[in-house]
Amino acid sequence: MKKDRQKAIIDIVNNFPVKTHEELIARLKEAGFSVTQSTISRDIKELKLAKSPSDKGGYIYSLHAEPEQEEAHGDIFSSALISAEYALNCVVVKTRPGTAPALGAEIDKGIFPGILGCIAGDDTVLIIAKTEKNAAHLCENINSVLKAKGKQYAD
Repeated sequence: MKKDRQKAIIDIVNNFPVKTHEELIARLKEAGFSVTQSTISRDIKELKLAKSPSDKGGYIYSLHAEPEQEEAHGDIFSSALISAEYALNCVVVKTRPGTAPALGAEIDKGIFPGILGCIAGDDTVLIIAKTEKNAAHLCENINSVLKAKGKQYAD
């Protein structure tokens, strides 16, 4: 029951902009789950849900990677990246030759909210975001990794 409920929570958070516990409880009831406020609080903690900026203002619940996953992502991101730029809802990431497929695979795992998917070549990844705001946020994150590694971002 708990696994089914938590899977339903993940599906809801991935598909609907949930701002409050009450909204999550209502969605779960629609899906056939009867839950209490304390159960939802425990599930949110166990699933490591966090609030992130919404495209329409305010904050919504979203999934975040586990610390060990974040560390692994950091390795591929910091070693592969050369530059990142965005236009509208598309982000173009330049990488070292041969590293784009691994970077694209990490992005496709859903580690960044608001990403529809990506296409990787040998040294370039094209990322399609849901909105321009998502693309800008992703670009900021990538460029902060570059800056931390002492790489200069080129406009």
